[in-house]
Amino acid sequence: MLFRSEGLAKRFAAFENQDEQIRAWETTARWLHRAIVALETPNSHARLVFELSPPLELQRSDFTIISGKHIIVGEAKTGTTESVYAAKRQVTDYASTIFNFVNFSRERVVTPLLVRPNAKRSVPTVSGGHNAGTISDLIDLHPDDLGKFLSLLETEHAFDAT
Repeated sequence: MLFRSEGLAKRFAAFENQDEQIRAWETTARWLHRAIVALETPNSHARLVFELSPPLELQRSDFTIISGKHIIVGEAKTGTTESVYAAKRQVTDYASTIFNFVNFSRERVVTPLLVRPNAKRSVPTVSGGHNAGTISDLIDLHPDDLGKFLSLLETEHAFDAT
């Protein structure tokens, strides 16, 4: 029998899996799968975690990629009606929370990543915060550019400031 905490049950009661949320997860998973499968040399040390929530926090990023030198805190907006400003603030807050409350984040560069179909197509780069123990600038990325971005994680020197 599993331990049941009434406090935890109340705390997470708001996280009902609505049809819209399930469709958003499926879309995000497709975007990530397509990007990862296309990698020439996948980073075997990287880990993908969906709905990561630091201990005792209600905030959850849609996905988080943890590698030797990086933590990518991802938020995917699959619709077209979300406020871009609110989405950017949301993922930046998630990245700050992970940076402040997850010990191993201090050994890595934490990067907030917003993935949305209305983002401009671009060659992804990381600006600012290239040293471990920092939060880099937010990256606003189109889903079709996600593979290019993930390919930067394939080599350890990809995010160096030099």
